Amino acid sequence: MRIYILFLAVFLAFTPACKTRKKATEKPINTEQNQETPKTIGKVSHEYSANGCPVVILVKLQDSKDILTLIPMTPLGKEFDADGNEISFDYRLLKMPNPQGCNTGIPAEIKNITKIKGKH
Repeated sequence: MRIYILFLAVFLAFTPACKTRKKATEKPINTEQNQETPKTIGKVSHEYSANGCPVVILVKLQDSKDILTLIPMTPLGKEFDADGNEISFDYRLLKMPNPQGCNTGIPAEIKNITKIKGKH
């Protein structure tokens, strides 16, 4: 009788550890992250250069009158860095402090920049 109780106790102790594994081929729940996102359109501005921000990109938010001010952490390049240029780009917001004296905007990594034709 003791052997049966001991066997049952060992069996129950190891049963929760035996779980079925998910297949590696299953698709993620949120497939929207894998889709290509459209580029963002913004206007290059030097309006805060006196305060310490040499260049910012102003992005008009959809369905809103608000403007998102992005602070590029790497130089844009001479062909893009002109006041009023409209550019198309991808960006990623960065969790870091603003540059010294630059109080307006959010630091961002700017990639895949193209100049919109017909503008400056």
